[in-house]
Amino acid sequence: MASRKKWEFPGSPMPLFDRLVDMNPEVTEEPILLLNYNKQQLIESVIREASNLFNTRCTIPYKEYEDQQPSVLTYGVPELYGLFDSSYADPSRTEDVLKLCRFMANALRIFECRLRNIVVEMRQYDQSTQTAHFIVNADLQMGKIIEAISFPVEIDQIQELGKSNK
Repeated sequence: MASRKKWEFPGSPMPLFDRLVDMNPEVTEEPILLLNYNKQQLIESVIREASNLFNTRCTIPYKEYEDQQPSVLTYGVPELYGLFDSSYADPSRTEDVLKLCRFMANALRIFECRLRNIVVEMRQYDQSTQTAHFIVNADLQMGKIIEAISFPVEIDQIQELGKSNK
């Protein structure tokens, strides 16, 4: 295992998509082209990418997901709640929670190359709002530097379906 070091340099390169997105659309002229993130911006970028990944549904059914090779078709996690194809995963059942967390950790391993030693745990599931709360623990790696990070991720099934939770 690589030794853990403190951040020895002030930043890291930004992912391509982050460079293409205008973070301040109201500003018409950028004073300096932003190509590197500082440590906090890097962590925020990883959290944003993890949230996007977890809130994206792939086209592969739940029961077939594990047997698939990583590709653009497996980006995200499979549909999990209330599907008509019997691929229903019940967050109150331990084996379904463990499988979902394994799918999520695997998706991060494949699609978020800045993280290592990933563990995803479900902390809470609110049946009334169909909101699942997860915690991701991982090592953030940029170059030779590795630092342990932990962050929450929320998946809101009702909002995802385009419904209001009010």
